[in-house]
Amino acid sequence: MDFRLSPEEEAMSQFAYELATGKFAANAFTWEEKEYPWENARILAEHGLLGMVLSEENGGGGRPMIEGILAMEQITRICPHTGDIVQAANFGPIRSVDLSMEDKKLKREVIEAVISGEHTISQAMTEPEAGSAVTDLRTTAVEKGDGFVIRGRKVFSGHADVSTYFQVYCRFEDGKIGSVLMKRGMDGFNIGLPQKYMSGAHYCELTFDDVFVPKNHVITHDFRKLMGAMNVERCGNASRCVGVAQAAFDRVLQYVQERKQFGRYLYEFQGIQWKLADMYRRLEAARWLVYRAVVNAGMGVSAPMESSLAKIEANEMVQYVTNEALQIFGAYGYSKELPLEYLYRRGRGWAIGGGTLEMQRTRVAASLLGKKISQRPEKPRRQQGEE
Repeated sequence: MDFRLSPEEEAMSQFAYELATGKFAANAFTWEEKEYPWENARILAEHGLLGMVLSEENGGGGRPMIEGILAMEQITRICPHTGDIVQAANFGPIRSVDLSMEDKKLKREVIEAVISGEHTISQAMTEPEAGSAVTDLRTTAVEKGDGFVIRGRKVFSGHADVSTYFQVYCRFEDGKIGSVLMKRGMDGFNIGLPQKYMSGAHYCELTFDDVFVPKNHVITHDFRKLMGAMNVERCGNASRCVGVAQAAFDRVLQYVQERKQFGRYLYEFQGIQWKLADMYRRLEAARWLVYRAVVNAGMGVSAPMESSLAKIEANEMVQYVTNEALQIFGAYGYSKELPLEYLYRRGRGWAIGGGTLEMQRTRVAASLLGKKISQRPEKPRRQQGEE
């Protein structure tokens, strides 16, 4: 068992770090009040980092998933907003399109558009009454002629204000949950005004008023395939947590060797030494849980147990590390002068998106017990004599 990165993996990690420091560092942490870092997307495309882990036959780079995770971690470490672009073009809904969509021509068209750096794709899953309970969704797909009519509503669709394509989760007439591809501008497809998360990232409400979607726009009719791709997306979520935590830790490690109090450098205080040790310990633990989940998946999808463990650890770790970093910096960390407060806000959201910590723990327990554990109340039993 070798825990070292291969020469190819080391090279990819170093390449991504150098690209990010050279191209993205200068404007990092300035994107919160701007629309979207399209210029960074084009740079990523020029250097082959968009679609790098997608299938070669569909226009992707065919690289192992671990290389995509390594690249995204390093880019997020320098510019979290640009890390989002790597996620969207490698591990989000675009992966469902790559793995599951049957229409090869349309599949390639969408993938090539997204990895060009000129377009992006958004996920439309959550509804007002269907968050963690995704199987409660009410958006319907009713067959009509050579397609489906989509009716429903979605909330919290990230980057919907700038997205061209959307993966829309819906329930087909046979009761099965799947997803379809929608494109901005389709008749009856309405995108609400942008709202902001605590991190500053945009999301929109989407409504579908009898949107006609051709049959070749069905991404999959199989809920298990959707969740398989979601496991990979969770690894992307966890990897960006590692990147954000590393960004905070980098700054702390430098600061404690420069800042003095009581005539001594901060690192000379035992309390700070222990903080550094615990921050690094948790950062490394999360990092290697992510790597394990991705390496074991190869080019396919991560195991539910491994992706859930990685997400839990990384989501909680980034909150711990960024909080401790902010504390060590004191008022400077709490101010807007430094990005510590942003890193803290940014890391918090990943414990909600992509499956809450509570749901991930339930998945882990189910795997350990070898049982499906329903969160729904038991149906009332019929009394003797009832019809």
